Amino acid sequence: MSQLSPGSHGDSSSDGKSLPRHPLTGPVRCSGVLLALVILFASAVAPDARATELCEYEGATYLGNHPKEKRPGWHKDFQGMTHGEDTNDSNWYISQHTGNVLWRVPFSVNLAQDIQCGPITGSGVGCRAMADHSMLTDAGYNHFGDPDHYDPDPLGGDGGFVFVPLEGFDADAPGAVAVYATPSLDLVGFSVAQLDGARHMPWVSFDNRGYLYSSMGGSPSNSDFLDPRGVYRWEVDWARLRANAANGPGGNDNFDFLRLVGKVELGVELPGDFSHSVVCTRLQVPLAGCSADSREPILNAAGGGASPGDFVPLGLRTPQGADFSDDGRFLFILNGTFSDHCQYGLLERVDSVGVTAFLDGCGIHVFEVTNVDMPGQLCSAGPGDCRGRRVAKSHGSGSGLRYQYSPGFPFYGEPEGLDWFDLDAPGAPNIPGTTPASCLDPDTGATLDPCPVGGQLHAVLLDNNSGNNDEIFIKHYRVDLRCRDVPDRELSVAPESHDFEEVLVGSSRSVTVIVRNTGEARIVLEQFSLPPLTDTTFEFVGKGLPTVPETIVPGAAVFLTIRFAPQVEQRFSTVVRIKTSLSTVPLLVPLAGEGVGFAAQARSLIEGLDNGLDRQELSDDQPNQSSSAFRALLQQAEDTVEQGAIADACDQLADTLRRVDGLPVPADLVSGPAALQLVDEIALFRERLGCPFLCADGLRGDGEACDDRNLVSGDGCSADCSLNESGFACATPGFPCVSVCGDGLVVGLEDCDDGNTDDGDGCSASCETTENGFACLQPGLPCVEICGDGMIVGDESCDDGNTEDLDGCSGDCRVREAGFTCEAPGVACEPICADGTVVAGEACDDGNTTAGDGCAGDCSAVEEDFVCPPDGGACLSSLAPAPAISMLALALALFAIAAIAASSLRRRA
Repeated sequence: MSQLSPGSHGDSSSDGKSLPRHPLTGPVRCSGVLLALVILFASAVAPDARATELCEYEGATYLGNHPKEKRPGWHKDFQGMTHGEDTNDSNWYISQHTGNVLWRVPFSVNLAQDIQCGPITGSGVGCRAMADHSMLTDAGYNHFGDPDHYDPDPLGGDGGFVFVPLEGFDADAPGAVAVYATPSLDLVGFSVAQLDGARHMPWVSFDNRGYLYSSMGGSPSNSDFLDPRGVYRWEVDWARLRANAANGPGGNDNFDFLRLVGKVELGVELPGDFSHSVVCTRLQVPLAGCSADSREPILNAAGGGASPGDFVPLGLRTPQGADFSDDGRFLFILNGTFSDHCQYGLLERVDSVGVTAFLDGCGIHVFEVTNVDMPGQLCSAGPGDCRGRRVAKSHGSGSGLRYQYSPGFPFYGEPEGLDWFDLDAPGAPNIPGTTPASCLDPDTGATLDPCPVGGQLHAVLLDNNSGNNDEIFIKHYRVDLRCRDVPDRELSVAPESHDFEEVLVGSSRSVTVIVRNTGEARIVLEQFSLPPLTDTTFEFVGKGLPTVPETIVPGAAVFLTIRFAPQVEQRFSTVVRIKTSLSTVPLLVPLAGEGVGFAAQARSLIEGLDNGLDRQELSDDQPNQSSSAFRALLQQAEDTVEQGAIADACDQLADTLRRVDGLPVPADLVSGPAALQLVDEIALFRERLGCPFLCADGLRGDGEACDDRNLVSGDGCSADCSLNESGFACATPGFPCVSVCGDGLVVGLEDCDDGNTDDGDGCSASCETTENGFACLQPGLPCVEICGDGMIVGDESCDDGNTEDLDGCSGDCRVREAGFTCEAPGVACEPICADGTVVAGEACDDGNTTAGDGCAGDCSAVEEDFVCPPDGGACLSSLAPAPAISMLALALALFAIAAIAASSLRRRA
């Protein structure tokens, strides 16, 4: 699905609707409001829940099929499709069970033509097989489901990721997700879905804020394999995915990048004229034909008898594909198989899983997904359960949301895959088809024939009939979502929801909810409360609690601190209700947490140890002995807790922590890439017991300046955690300290530090590299250029490979001397002939390159019988006769001599 920025408004059109966004272009006008601008989504954090749009589903228009009854190569056992969300990714991604391959098909390829599966090369059609990565097949997977593409940074140009659900017909292969980097389809890794008993994961889809969703089921050995309790959602560790993607193809092993954060309960609101109080418990029988002993009461979500208007849980027996609309509010699910068990659209009660739900018919189902306790807010507002209210369902003929589907013999039609993609946007991949003749060119008004298939919703149907096996149809729909802007609230609440996670029974953990006035007027806090409980599991604490009513001036805030203190081992949830003068409807902040006992934590640790050993993520120095010693340490700590000696248990766990720190010295009981996870869990258990902080436990406590989870000095944090060593920053406890580039100290991985973080001055911006051509002689001082190394860097004007003067480049490489040209670094400068100046390497320079005038044409020699000035200038011939004296000049000279002689005689007389 495309991604929507929840904190921005869409561009407005003349009718007041916001404009949709296509990942290749920008906002455009289409039938109904779909999108705002592209989101720059960097990590999976609890997003801002202040809605800017409220959308309603107003119907759909069936546009036709394309391809229609085609066999293009990827059709047989087709499972699902998605498309590139990144601005530079113009590809379809198609999953196929035959061969278990994932296709990359450029938008430019006509999906109706026959194409062949080949290796991923260049930018053309290519495939990646599940068997290319043994970690998937070795784990028992042999089936791809309907994928979805997501890019946390769709403008970054790195392509993002395709998430492909994995299924295995192996009882030990739980539902999982494989992740491929796009467009290369290199495997990044895969993660188990963390849901007990779930063996079937047929599809995945992202909402507009980066939460991953899927329905989950049990054994796929029969047609009734899906869990009717609803849809689950997970938070994705994007930082971990990107780090693993950097390792390259096949450079990763199985790891957990998904965290289960909630469930979406699907259901229907019974209409006002609903009159049935019972439902038939058997399928394939019309409701009117149910016998008396096969009817059961219909129950609402609270477990009571259903009445008109009640929300009744709804299960879909065989979802094959799903996707969210761009605003994240509507989830479209395609349900059904080739069998005919649901062609009647009947309801069936299912209570074998501990809840009462109803299985409903096949085709496309449209659900509006919102928070259970916060109607109107998107499900993605934070961890917690949500509700999907069905607002529409497809039908088999006519127009609108039409999905022609013929399950059962002899047709065996089968729904397979669904994608939300705005093909009405300019620049979108046009799919030539047979849509109505009223399709007009937006610029000329001319009728387009054939009209390109547009729309936003695209559902796939396989025709499995025996005559033409596995022909494929892609059905296209234009969906009308009417959206209106909702002004941002003038009140912010952080966090908007909170999960305390596991807290040791008998201990507690607190969170502070900040209620801030972000508007320009005064707001009165009228009430804040928690639902009454029989104990103090959740309670307000602290001296700074506001006294209501309390006025919050613009920019100011009040603080509500809530403590979670479980007394029994179970999961708890509640809601903080905050009433202000802004609205009569209270603002709700969901809270959750789980009380756990130490024995359960110890068991979890041991299970983690065993799993790590089985997956070879942990290793024993002495097989079957070190792990036994580890268990013994945990058991001793557990026994000590049960005896009430908490301090002794803390010491015991501290010893266990030191023996499993993952460092090579001293030798640990167990080591390996998963050892640090055990370190984190042991440290967390110590924290829950109230143990004093321990150096190297990854938690910074009183008296500790840092804690980088080791007992080594010289890496930024001293061996006793008392000192943050010079030159390092130890920002996050439990993580390595990092050297501070630009502080004038060379530490850690630094190779230099010239007191700044600039590139091109000799020391790189990260301080990890001394740049070529420089010498960084003293930390904290600027690096200097190396003259004579044949490289021009910094303030150098030339470098002829030496440090001599008068050869064209000065001895310090900063001046190009007159009369020379220095064309290439590391190469001797050349004198400039014919510039009238004689420099080293020239015998003469008469200002020209003409031979025969005394100086050779290349200034290399004084020609024979010539004399040339040593500093340059015109040369003279050494053989030329003495200048002739004219007769007039001679006469004048003789007359002058005579006159002088006569004058001399007169003086004597």
